[in-house]
Amino acid sequence: MRRVASGRWAFVLGYSALLLCGLSLVAATSGPPAARLLATAWNPPTPPQPSLPCRKTAVDTTGFITLWVDAAAKGEELGTRSAPYHSMGPAVAAIPKAVKLTRGIVINVMPGIVYLSRDKALWFESLWGTPSAPIVLQRAPGTAGEADLQGIEVFDCTWLYFVGVTFRQPNDSYGGGDVVHVAHSAYIHLLGIAAIGQSVDDMKPQETIKVNQVQGMYIEDSDVSHAGDNGVDFVAVQYGHVCRTKIHEANWCIYAKGGSAYLLIDSNSVYNCNEAGLRIGQGTGFEYMVAPWLQYEAYGIRVTNNLVYNTWGAGLGVAGGYNILVAYNTVFRCGERSHMVEFEYGSRSCDGDTDLDGMCNANANAGGWGPRRPGMPAMPIPNKAVHFINNLLVNPDGYSASAFFNAPLPHPVGETDTPGPRPPTNPYVSNGLRIRGNVFINEVPDDSLGLPACFAINVACNPAQVRRDNTFNDPALSLDLSGVTAADAAVSPGSKAALRRAWRRVSVPPPFPTWSTPGCPTPNGTLTNVVRFDRAGLVRSASNDLPGAQL
Repeated sequence: MRRVASGRWAFVLGYSALLLCGLSLVAATSGPPAARLLATAWNPPTPPQPSLPCRKTAVDTTGFITLWVDAAAKGEELGTRSAPYHSMGPAVAAIPKAVKLTRGIVINVMPGIVYLSRDKALWFESLWGTPSAPIVLQRAPGTAGEADLQGIEVFDCTWLYFVGVTFRQPNDSYGGGDVVHVAHSAYIHLLGIAAIGQSVDDMKPQETIKVNQVQGMYIEDSDVSHAGDNGVDFVAVQYGHVCRTKIHEANWCIYAKGGSAYLLIDSNSVYNCNEAGLRIGQGTGFEYMVAPWLQYEAYGIRVTNNLVYNTWGAGLGVAGGYNILVAYNTVFRCGERSHMVEFEYGSRSCDGDTDLDGMCNANANAGGWGPRRPGMPAMPIPNKAVHFINNLLVNPDGYSASAFFNAPLPHPVGETDTPGPRPPTNPYVSNGLRIRGNVFINEVPDDSLGLPACFAINVACNPAQVRRDNTFNDPALSLDLSGVTAADAAVSPGSKAALRRAWRRVSVPPPFPTWSTPGCPTPNGTLTNVVRFDRAGLVRSASNDLPGAQL
């Protein structure tokens, strides 16, 4: 795991008099953290399961200790409104480290550019807010314009809120890395922020937002863009949500993998992506996973009311997921490379990180699925109980995917692309797969399903059932979604009646039958899959419902 010496204790002591006036501190529990990859050093309570509709978090800083930052200010730096800090460094250094706060701290940032320096991220390390005394960094209330920070690193922090600020990779940066990186933390909130890289083509940065080994990660009403690889990359992230956020101009726009669990991905706009739009599961180094989520790439994640458009690869996909709901999403102009939707294998490797030597073997001994040592073949991770329900997928005239889906058969053991051991479970990505109530418009023959894993004898998912329970290229149905924007996914009023007639509606997405991960038990996730509201907050009902994200 990545650490740096802080070198800031002198700064902290120098400003302690300011903060200790009215701020009491509680020392952290002594002793080293556990050997496994913990969320934080002091292990706060487990976050709650996310629920629909996705909440809108409000932050009240009444009674907090207040610090000010203004890059345009001159003169003395005291952190007050009349004598603010001139950059972010001293403001962050003024927060006591490795103590649980009992009074909240808010840093108000005036609009302007407050970079620390080129290619040097601002570190938030071992800053332990609490539920009643969080740490808030926000654009100063009542101001307009960007409060423009450089990239940040968040490590071993709790109850930390970033509100209304901008994280931007400087134009003269050498690129690479992440704009926002959050690791080994809990209860981290990005609310109404913008995170902006430089260039997709030049890999500046690699990821715009990277989150790993975190419990309680919340992104709301934000704008994330311009990454050479991933717009949002979650690895081993449990509990939280990504809601009402624009994610765009990236190779893979968003995925959650590596044992990520109990997440809600709702009412986002994902667009202008290359390899994939919104994907649950992918491939992960075994040593980076956190017990007990050591088998599937993703557990108990719900993907609802999202708009995905202008993506060369698949708009939606699941790779190595367990109990995954993908329901009421709208996909437009996606899949020209091959297919519109994918149910594929995740991949599990042992990457040989010397800082985590022996973790692959330890995770295998704990019941996880993956190779024990670097150099061993990667392991394919199947899906189980993926529900794909009431989605709307439309490709316009002159644009098409060659197949609706990709759900491949497992490769024979020993083939070069996926050799090696397999999980002790059903090896098919179609295990428990439900595809019902979806509407497709795509200029290919109806027999181009792309579902070889759905055998004719598979009662839950077979070609006849998929054709019967979904709508493919209904000649009476003409939908023009060329006017969709990140803010509007609605079907034109004149098309709604025809869409309702053609739709084979699933009144309530079926619940998952059970929660069971033998060999490596995990906390139960939510089994019910009711989606009562659309992305605009309108109530779905038997008399007023449509496939896709918006009524």
